[in-house]
Amino acid sequence: MAEKKTTRAVATKTPQQLQYDNLRSTLQKMQGEIVKALPKHIPMESWMRTVLTLVQKNPGLLECTQPSFLGALLDCAQRGLVVGHEAHIVPFRNRKRNCVEAQVIHDYKGYIKLMINSGVAKSVKADVVRVGDEFDDSGEKIVHNKNIELGEVKKIGNVEYQAPKDLKPIYMVYCEIALNSGGYTHRTLTMDEIERARGASKKPDGVWLEHPIEMMKKTAVRRIAKYIPQSPEVLRAVEMDDLDDSERSQGLASVVDETYIPELEHKDASTIVQLNIEAETENEDAKKKSLTNKILKQFQVLEGIGFKAPEILDLVQLKNLKDLEPFDSVKLEAILDVLLEAESE
Repeated sequence: MAEKKTTRAVATKTPQQLQYDNLRSTLQKMQGEIVKALPKHIPMESWMRTVLTLVQKNPGLLECTQPSFLGALLDCAQRGLVVGHEAHIVPFRNRKRNCVEAQVIHDYKGYIKLMINSGVAKSVKADVVRVGDEFDDSGEKIVHNKNIELGEVKKIGNVEYQAPKDLKPIYMVYCEIALNSGGYTHRTLTMDEIERARGASKKPDGVWLEHPIEMMKKTAVRRIAKYIPQSPEVLRAVEMDDLDDSERSQGLASVVDETYIPELEHKDASTIVQLNIEAETENEDAKKKSLTNKILKQFQVLEGIGFKAPEILDLVQLKNLKDLEPFDSVKLEAILDVLLEAESE
């Protein structure tokens, strides 16, 4: 009697599973470089689990070019930011290069950490103010006592607690900083100012709708960052968020040394550096154009509320609006801040 042969089905992995395995393998090969970048209090094993969990929750990250994704991870590690909590990695469609890249966007908690780690601030607090709260920002320090109305008593297991009633509407957002140099500074934004910030974003219906309170706090933290001693860490975070918000590449592939990724998508390191230089030039041109348009619109807003044209030009020390043309994005942003400040006053 012929011997009966049995066959065992071999499970085939999906392209996504293969990408995941490839990423895990690459991260293991890069352990030496990652350990050097990570803060001492974050173990390599814990960091690896966080990254792999992040990818499992957002498989779209596997579509990102590997250099840009690894560059984003290393960038966050070098700055001591916890991915998924203080900074978030998101896919970005780079139409110029016809690929998907990883970009870093910062949570308000990330900004706070950078301000404290840079030595500028001892403490930073950002919060929303609701109708019914006790709030006073007229002194050096802000007074904010929340008025939370309690409702029915609920029970979880053996623990009873009194649940809050529906929260009242938000009407103000603020950020307060205790400076290492001494004293306090704070910035308070009305909901009109918050709405203008949301409207100025190219992604007003994305993260703003998903995490509105976090974005309100982030807006207040970013706004106050312009009025405290500047640190390279915070300036870099602002620039990176501006690039992502205006749908421009952050060029994070250049963070990764070619020795850690043999493939580098068939481009050598010098090619990647050149591409990033070109992207930075394009980003600066696009940023200048965007800021100039915002300045012109704000000029019209101020005229609409009673300012005279010569008075506005004098505020920003210009003879006429044509003088904006040679300015870089940093100077243009400072001019826009002065005009926004004039409106709020």
